[in-house]
Amino acid sequence: MRQFFVADAGARRFSATFPSAHAERVIVKEQLESLVGMMVERGILLEEAVTEFEKKFIKRVLERQDGNQSRAAKVLGIHRNTLSRKVGEYKLDHAGHKRG
Repeated sequence: MRQFFVADAGARRFSATFPSAHAERVIVKEQLESLVGMMVERGILLEEAVTEFEKKFIKRVLERQDGNQSRAAKVLGIHRNTLSRKVGEYKLDHAGHKRG
């Protein structure tokens, strides 16, 4: 856990404890496990689930990189040409938004 000290309006101090990066990753993985369970229960096929996950993941990274595909590809750990192909495949614009 990471601890931070925060002063309130009365200048008293209190500590707020935040989970470590590792703990945050564990929480996200648990949430993903729950989501996967719901998808299986609702009959969503693997191919559809993987496609939707990849599309949303790419979209979010592109948005965070202000549409810069080179930076986004680096964050995603894929070649820029691969990202460009996937952007076209998923009909995303360069900022990650779905095109008409």
